[in-house]
Amino acid sequence: MIENGFDPEYVLDKMQMYEVRAVLENLFRRNKDGWEQVRFIAYLIAQVNSTKKIKPSDILKFAWDDASTEDSNTHISEEDIARLKEKSNKLINTQNT
Repeated sequence: MIENGFDPEYVLDKMQMYEVRAVLENLFRRNKDGWEQVRFIAYLIAQVNSTKKIKPSDILKFAWDDASTEDSNTHISEEDIARLKEKSNKLINTQNT
């Protein structure tokens, strides 16, 4: 973690376990841009030499490719909207009194 820009004293003496977990789970983001560049260059070379239409993810697949599809599946139901509107109206009414 020190090579990622953290002060050694902070890492060894002050860092909490929840901070360590968050840092370790997101270390891949440090090199993500570089890997995306590599994938795009490989995609361009492959597409120029191919008669088929291909996607960059056909060349290289990364763990974060699947994570982006999970984020796009968020849905708010009409019941949730109504419930939240009612809750906010109650909150506004209690603050005005």
